Amino acid sequence: MNLVELAVQHALQIHSIAENAGDKNASDRLRSRVRSLPSLVSDVGLVQALLFYLSKAGESENVYRDAYKVFATGGGEVKDSINEKGSYAVVAAAVFHALSSIMNKIGSQNNISPEDIEGAIRLLNKIVRENLEVRLQRRLHDYLITLKRAGEALLPSGESGEGE
Repeated sequence: MNLVELAVQHALQIHSIAENAGDKNASDRLRSRVRSLPSLVSDVGLVQALLFYLSKAGESENVYRDAYKVFATGGGEVKDSINEKGSYAVVAAAVFHALSSIMNKIGSQNNISPEDIEGAIRLLNKIVRENLEVRLQRRLHDYLITLKRAGEALLPSGESGEGE
Protein backbone atom coordinates (compact mmCIF):
# COMPACT_ATOMS: atom_id res chain seq x y z
CA MET A 1 0.00 0.00 0.00
CA ASN A 2 1.42 3.40 -0.91
CA LEU A 3 1.30 6.37 1.46
CA VAL A 4 -1.62 8.11 -0.25
CA GLU A 5 -3.71 4.94 0.10
CA LEU A 6 -2.56 4.65 3.70
CA ALA A 7 -3.62 8.26 4.38
CA VAL A 8 -7.10 7.60 2.99
CA GLN A 9 -7.35 4.44 5.11
CA HIS A 10 -6.23 6.38 8.19
CA ALA A 11 -8.75 9.15 7.47
CA LEU A 12 -11.52 6.56 7.30
CA GLN A 13 -10.33 5.04 10.58
CA ILE A 14 -10.18 8.49 12.23
CA HIS A 15 -13.73 9.11 11.00
CA SER A 16 -14.81 5.81 12.56
CA ILE A 17 -13.06 6.71 15.83
CA ALA A 18 -14.91 10.06 15.85
CA GLU A 19 -18.26 8.39 15.19
CA ASN A 20 -17.73 5.87 17.97
CA ALA A 21 -16.53 8.47 20.46
CA GLY A 22 -20.03 9.39 21.60
CA ASP A 23 -18.94 13.03 21.76
CA LYS A 24 -20.32 15.43 19.18
CA ASN A 25 -17.16 17.57 19.44
CA ALA A 26 -14.73 14.70 18.76
CA SER A 27 -15.11 15.15 15.01
CA ASP A 28 -14.31 18.89 15.26
CA ARG A 29 -11.24 18.21 17.38
CA LEU A 30 -9.90 15.52 15.07
CA ARG A 31 -10.62 17.62 11.97
CA SER A 32 -8.68 20.49 13.50
CA ARG A 33 -5.68 18.23 14.23
CA VAL A 34 -5.49 16.73 10.71
CA ARG A 35 -5.90 20.19 9.17
CA SER A 36 -3.14 21.87 11.16
CA LEU A 37 -0.44 19.18 11.05
CA PRO A 38 0.90 19.67 7.47
CA SER A 39 1.54 23.38 7.97
CA LEU A 40 3.07 22.76 11.40
CA VAL A 41 5.45 20.19 9.87
CA SER A 42 6.31 22.70 7.15
CA ASP A 43 6.94 25.47 9.70
CA VAL A 44 8.94 23.67 12.39
CA GLY A 45 9.95 20.33 10.89
CA LEU A 46 8.71 16.79 11.32
CA VAL A 47 10.35 15.95 14.65
CA GLN A 48 9.30 19.18 16.38
CA ALA A 49 5.73 18.94 15.06
CA LEU A 50 5.35 15.35 16.24
CA LEU A 51 6.90 16.17 19.62
CA PHE A 52 4.36 18.98 19.94
CA TYR A 53 1.49 16.58 19.19
CA LEU A 54 2.86 14.06 21.70
CA SER A 55 3.26 16.77 24.36
CA LYS A 56 -0.33 17.89 23.78
CA ALA A 57 -1.53 14.30 24.03
CA GLY A 58 -0.56 14.53 27.68
CA GLU A 59 -2.26 11.91 29.79
CA SER A 60 -3.92 10.29 26.77
CA GLU A 61 -1.51 7.34 26.59
CA ASN A 62 -4.43 4.89 26.44
CA VAL A 63 -6.04 6.80 23.56
CA TYR A 64 -2.71 6.82 21.69
CA ARG A 65 -2.14 3.10 22.30
CA ASP A 66 -5.71 2.14 21.29
CA ALA A 67 -5.60 4.36 18.19
CA TYR A 68 -2.22 2.97 17.13
CA LYS A 69 -3.66 -0.54 17.36
CA VAL A 70 -6.60 0.53 15.16
CA PHE A 71 -4.20 1.90 12.51
CA ALA A 72 -1.77 -1.02 12.71
CA THR A 73 -4.27 -3.87 12.69
CA GLY A 74 -7.47 -2.37 11.32
CA GLY A 75 -9.27 -3.69 14.39
CA GLY A 76 -10.02 -2.65 17.92
CA GLU A 77 -11.43 0.62 19.13
CA VAL A 78 -10.51 3.68 21.15
CA LYS A 79 -12.20 3.18 24.50
CA ASP A 80 -11.49 6.53 26.18
CA SER A 81 -13.16 9.80 25.18
CA ILE A 82 -11.62 11.94 22.49
CA ASN A 83 -11.11 15.14 24.43
CA GLU A 84 -8.68 17.85 23.32
CA LYS A 85 -5.63 15.84 24.39
CA GLY A 86 -7.07 12.64 22.96
CA SER A 87 -7.47 14.25 19.53
CA TYR A 88 -3.72 14.96 19.42
CA ALA A 89 -3.07 11.36 20.48
CA VAL A 90 -5.24 9.87 17.69
CA VAL A 91 -3.66 11.91 14.90
CA ALA A 92 -0.15 11.35 16.26
CA ALA A 93 -0.79 7.60 16.32
CA ALA A 94 -1.86 7.67 12.66
CA VAL A 95 1.26 9.58 11.61
CA PHE A 96 3.56 7.35 13.65
CA HIS A 97 2.01 4.31 12.00
CA ALA A 98 2.77 5.84 8.57
CA LEU A 99 6.27 6.85 9.69
CA SER A 100 6.93 3.34 10.96
CA SER A 101 5.84 1.96 7.60
CA ILE A 102 8.25 4.26 5.74
CA MET A 103 11.12 3.43 8.05
CA ASN A 104 10.55 -0.28 7.57
CA LYS A 105 10.68 0.22 3.79
CA ILE A 106 13.98 2.08 3.94
CA GLY A 107 15.39 -0.48 6.37
CA SER A 108 15.97 1.94 9.21
CA GLN A 109 13.57 1.06 12.00
CA ASN A 110 15.16 -1.98 13.62
CA ASN A 111 13.17 -2.96 16.73
CA ILE A 112 11.62 0.38 17.71
CA SER A 113 7.83 0.29 17.71
CA PRO A 114 5.85 3.51 18.20
CA GLU A 115 2.87 1.59 19.63
CA ASP A 116 3.03 3.77 22.76
CA ILE A 117 4.22 7.31 23.42
CA GLU A 118 7.59 6.19 24.79
CA GLY A 119 8.20 4.14 21.63
CA ALA A 120 7.19 7.13 19.50
CA ILE A 121 9.74 9.34 21.27
CA ARG A 122 12.43 6.65 20.85
CA LEU A 123 11.62 6.58 17.14
CA LEU A 124 11.97 10.37 16.90
CA ASN A 125 15.31 10.11 18.71
CA LYS A 126 16.47 7.58 16.14
CA ILE A 127 15.36 9.88 13.31
CA VAL A 128 17.44 12.72 14.77
CA ARG A 129 20.46 10.49 15.52
CA GLU A 130 20.48 9.06 11.99
CA ASN A 131 19.80 12.44 10.36
CA LEU A 132 16.65 11.15 8.61
CA GLU A 133 14.27 14.03 9.31
CA VAL A 134 14.42 15.82 5.96
CA ARG A 135 14.23 12.58 3.99
CA LEU A 136 11.25 11.31 6.00
CA GLN A 137 9.50 14.68 5.93
CA ARG A 138 9.66 14.69 2.13
CA ARG A 139 8.29 11.15 1.98
CA LEU A 140 5.46 11.97 4.40
CA HIS A 141 4.34 15.13 2.58
CA ASP A 142 1.77 13.47 0.29
CA TYR A 143 0.50 11.37 3.21
CA LEU A 144 -0.07 14.47 5.36
CA ILE A 145 -1.80 16.43 2.59
CA THR A 146 -4.03 13.46 1.72
CA LEU A 147 -4.86 12.87 5.38
CA LYS A 148 -5.80 16.54 5.69
CA ARG A 149 -8.02 16.55 2.59
CA ALA A 150 -9.72 13.25 3.36
CA GLY A 151 -10.15 14.31 6.98
CA GLU A 152 -11.79 17.56 5.90
CA ALA A 153 -14.18 15.59 3.69
CA LEU A 154 -15.02 12.93 6.28
CA LEU A 155 -15.05 14.85 9.54
CA PRO A 156 -17.89 17.36 9.73
CA SER A 157 -16.83 20.72 11.12
CA GLY A 158 -19.94 21.51 13.13
CA GLU A 159 -19.88 24.99 11.61
CA SER A 160 -22.52 25.96 9.10
CA GLY A 161 -21.45 27.84 6.00
CA GLU A 162 -17.73 27.50 6.53
CA GLY A 163 -16.04 29.96 4.18
CA GLU A 164 -12.81 28.17 3.33
